[in-house]
Parts: sequence; structure tokens; C-alpha cells
Amino acid sequence: RDISSYLESIGEDAPVEQPKKKVKTRDRIIELLRENPKHTTRTLAEEIGITPKGVERHLAILKSKGVLNRIGPDKGGEWQIIE
Repeated sequence: RDISSYLESIGEDAPVEQPKKKVKTRDRIIELLRENPKHTTRTLAEEIGITPKGVERHLAILKSKGVLNRIGPDKGGEWQIIE
């Protein structure tokens, strides 16, 4: 803010910072599962930067909304994205 005030006082425009577009965690999970439907909660957690428990919570919400479906067993199965 001080730099903006200074630049304004000398008649120059302050650089406008563009806000970073935040990608929602659930959207990121879907994006990763499109790339590789065999992702595990652990690999998703590492990619996104949250805990595996957090990924499980998001997956449960996506399944309850009918966006995702699990095909096959926990080991060796894969995720299906329902359009």
C-alpha cells in the first residue's frame, strides 16, 4: 500500500496485481482423475497438497452428489467420472 501511495503522489500509476485464480479442491480432484482414473487418495493428496483424509472427504462428497463412482476394489480399481 505504501508503494501505491508513493507512486500516486509522484503521478505514476501503481502496478495492478492480478488476483490468482484459485482452483477448487474438488475441481482439481476431478481434473487429476480425468488424467489418471487409477489415482489413490494418497497420490491425490500429494498432488493437491492436502491430507489423505481431506481427499477422502472430498471424494465422499463427490460420490454422494453423483459426480464420481468407484469401479472395482480399493486396490486395482479406478474412478469413473459421471458427466
